[in-house]
Parts: sequence; C-alpha cells; structure tokens
Amino acid sequence: MGLNKKLLLTTTLALGVILAPATGRAAETSQPSAASQSSAVASSTTATSSTQASQQSSSRTTSTSASHPAKRLDAPTVKTSQTSTTTAKKTQETLALTDVKVTKTAVTGHTTAGTTVQAVGLDQAVLGTAKADAQGNFKLVAGLTGTSFSLRATKNDMQSATWKYTAKLKVSKVKVAKTIVSGQTLAGAKIKLVNQKKKTVGTAIASSNGQFTLHATKKVNTTPFTLKITKSGYHAASWKYTAPLKVSKIKVTKHKVTGHTTAGATVKVTNLKKQLLGRAVANKKGTFAVHTTKKVSTKPFNLSVTKSRYKKVAWKYTAPQKVTRIAVHGKKVTGHAVAGATIKLVASHKVVGTAKANSKGNFTVHATRSLTTKTFTVNATKSRYHKAHWKYAAKKLNVPLIAQRPELPTGCEITAVTMMLRYKGCKVTKTSLALEMPRSSNPNKGFVGNPYTSYGWTIYPAGLMKLVKRHAHSAVNLTGVSISQLKKQINKKHPVTLWVTGVDGFNTHALTMTGYSPTRIYYNDPWTNRKTSMKTSSFKSHWKRDGYRALSY
Repeated sequence: MGLNKKLLLTTTLALGVILAPATGRAAETSQPSAASQSSAVASSTTATSSTQASQQSSSRTTSTSASHPAKRLDAPTVKTSQTSTTTAKKTQETLALTDVKVTKTAVTGHTTAGTTVQAVGLDQAVLGTAKADAQGNFKLVAGLTGTSFSLRATKNDMQSATWKYTAKLKVSKVKVAKTIVSGQTLAGAKIKLVNQKKKTVGTAIASSNGQFTLHATKKVNTTPFTLKITKSGYHAASWKYTAPLKVSKIKVTKHKVTGHTTAGATVKVTNLKKQLLGRAVANKKGTFAVHTTKKVSTKPFNLSVTKSRYKKVAWKYTAPQKVTRIAVHGKKVTGHAVAGATIKLVASHKVVGTAKANSKGNFTVHATRSLTTKTFTVNATKSRYHKAHWKYAAKKLNVPLIAQRPELPTGCEITAVTMMLRYKGCKVTKTSLALEMPRSSNPNKGFVGNPYTSYGWTIYPAGLMKLVKRHAHSAVNLTGVSISQLKKQINKKHPVTLWVTGVDGFNTHALTMTGYSPTRIYYNDPWTNRKTSMKTSSFKSHWKRDGYRALSY
C-alpha cells in the first residue's frame, strides 16, 4: 500500500502541471522547470505557430516535468488567446515593368493593368505619362531616345516599380579646320580631343544649344584623332576623325611609279582588270617607288594609297595616245591610234566621218566629202586615255589655169604672175603683162631676153615687184622664206609665184602655187597647162635649186 500511494502521488503531480493552463490555477506543488517556461514563451510570441508546434511544446514540457518534478506550482498562467489571435501581416504585391522599348517617337512596355507610368528626367521633371490598358500595355508618346530618364509605375495597394534608361550621347555636324573642331552634341557635355599618342590636345563644353567649338593646341586636320564626349547620367560617346591622305609628285616610267604621300602608307598599282602590278610602303619622308611587273607607261592604271585611320585615296593614270600614219585618199582617211579608240573627222567645225580603231589600232574613216585639199582634224578618244588630235592642214585655191604657149614660149614667169593676179580679180592678160614687164640684162631688174621667143631666159621677183603692186596694190618678195610661210600665204587666199629648177626639163621655171596638204604642194603649171601637185620633199628640192625664190601680194 505504501508503494501504491507514492506512485499515485507522483502521477497526480504530473497531471496537475499539464492541466494547469486549462484551469487557470497556479500549481501548488513546485516551480515549473526552465524548459517548461521556454516552451510557454515561444508559443505566445510566435504569430504563425501551428497547433502541432504547441502540442510538441506541451509534450516537451510534460516530458520535462516527468523527468524533473516541479518544486513550485505558483507559476503564472499563459492564456491561449495570445497565440490564436496573432496573425501575419499581409505581404504587399510589387509592380513590374517589362518589355520596355524606347524608339524615336514613343516608349512602350508592359505592367499591371491600370498602372500609371511616368517618364521622369534626371532633373525630376515629368516627361510623359501613360496608363496601362486592360492587357497591361502602355505607350508614352514622346521621343526620348537621346535623353536619360526613369519610368515610374504606381498603383494603389501595390509597391511601385522603377525602370531606368541611360541614353548614349551623340555628336554630329563635326567640322575640322586646322586647329579648330566644332560640332553638335548634348548641352553641358564635355568634349575632349585625344590624338594618336593618347594625349589630350583640346577640351570644350557644349553650350545650352549643344554646340561646341574646340581649339586644339596643335594642328589636327592632317592626322587622325578621337573626340570623347561625356556627361553625368549618359553613356559616353566617341567620334573618330579619319584624316585625308594625299598623293603628289607622281612620275611614271616604263616599269616604275614614284611619288609622295603620308609616311607608312601602302601604295598599290593595279591595272583596269584589278590585277596587282606592284606595291610599296612610303618611307619616313613619305616618298615611294613602286616597281611594276608589266610596262605601265602606255596603258591606264589605278594607284591606291591606304593607311589605318586615314581615308583611302585613289589616283588614276591617264595614258597617252597618238594618231599616226594618216593618209588621205579623197573621201577615205586611214591611220593608226589606240585599239578601240573612237575616231572622228572634223572639218569646218562639223563631223564629216566617224570610225573605231580595230584591235590592232588601225582605222579607216569614210568622209562625206573629199578631204584631200581640205583642212580637217582627226580626233581620237578613249576612256582613260588622253585625247589625241592630228590636224590635216590642207588648202587649195581655185586659181584660173592659163597656158603660156603658144604666145610666150619662154614667158612662164609673167604667165604665172597673170594667174596669181587673175585670182585676185585683176583684169589682166598674159600678153598685156608681158608688154608691161620691164626688160634688162639683170633678171632682178627686168626680163632677160624675149619671152615671145624660145631664146628668152627669166626675170626674178625683184624685177616684178612694181608690176604686181600696180595691179594688186601690194607686193611681197617671199624669197628665202620657209614652206610654212608659203602655206600661210595660201591661207590668206593669196596664190604664190614660185621659181624652180628641174621641172618640165627647164633650168629655171615658174609655177603658181595654189595649195598644199601635209605631204604635197599644189600648183598650176603654165607649160603643161595642168593643175597638179608634187610631194613636198620634191618641191623643196626643186625650189632650193632656184634659190627659194617666191613672189606674192
């Protein structure tokens, strides 16, 4: 019995501890253990504790009490309402800004329906406002691509959201002149000029309208440099100046091209088929010499000059062109030029014939009229070749033909003068002039002998000057002049009386020069009564043998 009573008492004490919170009475036996007090405080202060946690705490308390009987039962009672009435604060939902796009005309994106979206500048000024539609899409009609700003999304009972846009600075309208660089960027931006050696040689700040003018400490327009633009709240920008390359003093020989450019530049020579013929690098002084694999002096080619941070420069070689081997046969003109060249015949400012040179350079042009005694020009043109001109200088006067025979078998000089004066319009005859002609034993003063007989000899220009002047009102002794001077006289439409030796078998004979071409001299022969011509070289020989004598007006 004593043992049973002791066991009953122990069980009763344990149950008293467990039931104490429910009855609200203080235990009278002993103080709760430290573990029991900790469990009670934890259950009263944790807002989100579950019943399971409370039961676990009670279980731990019971276990502890059973192991360690409480000495006192006067501990304060913890009310259950402290745990059951405590609730967690509701978490506030946060707004979000997604799919934001910034274009030149608008800012678009997505958020919660009904949200107010504002664009706010760096100075907190409102730049635009919009409201998200039922699908959450919003659009601010404002061009903000060049401006840094923030999007603020707000809605009642929701936490606001912010989206930041950092714009990139831009620079435009840049002009470079020696030591001055000007341009346009954002107002207040700082501009720094950095040369190739990474040294700053000038700074500036953009004015309120964004314009800037930077004065460099050195000449900058001939070498590359970089402009660096910065401003708080913006992405930095840079602008690179590509300096111009120049090429000069170019000389072209058969297989070599020399010249001057920027030091270190690469020089290439290519033909019109873009095939590389040679290359070189300019030395420290800028001079270069390109040795080519083929002859380049006679054909067009391209020369290019390149260097990093410099603008590429090109130089085109225009090849020379010649027109040669010209031959005129009435309406047909033949010759030689560059293969594929276009040939035009121009007479009196009009095109009278065209043709194209064949693969060998030969051409044949059929003119609309005879050009044998006409002055005309042969023009040859071809792309990338210099224009070539060849002048066919020819002129022929329609001088009346008069025979010296039978009246004046040795009167060729006075008959030739008669033809010359008749072209002038003088009303004279060979016989009337023969009567006027002075007589003398000196041919420089008058006719030696009798022109009416076969025993007459000659008279020289000096002996006829007065007679010619009397009828033509002018006279010019052309003895000793060049053939080109004779041609000039013909160009004035003034025929010339010439003295020659060896023509028609005479020791001395006179002819009337009526025209010329590049290779021939045209004349009227009073002895043969013919309008004819001879090669210029032959004429020069006959004329020389008679002292280069000539007379005109």
